[in-house]
Amino acid sequence: TFNPKNLTKEEKVAYLKGFFDAEGGVPHNGGRFYIQLVQKNLLKMELIKELLTELGIKSGKIHNPSKRVDPDYWRIFILIDSHIKFANLIGSFHSVKLDIFRKRVMI
Repeated sequence: TFNPKNLTKEEKVAYLKGFFDAEGGVPHNGGRFYIQLVQKNLLKMELIKELLTELGIKSGKIHNPSKRVDPDYWRIFILIDSHIKFANLIGSFHSVKLDIFRKRVMI
């Protein structure tokens, strides 16, 4: 079975890039900049956090933003001091997200 823990560093980066492109987000305009990753599978979120940590990218606690709205929806933010590292190492293939990184994170 597939286990991202057994991947090389380059493969982990590619896995996280794909995850971010599918399940991540950044604000499209103005306001405070953030990088978030979201998922309904808590175990997968724990794995994502572990992979980020292995790559030296700091993230906040896995949390549920609103149990009333969706008790099975999980989110983590990339900490501010890891924004540049995340943008440079993980980045994105998504043209909108990549453009936002270029403008707001200065990669």
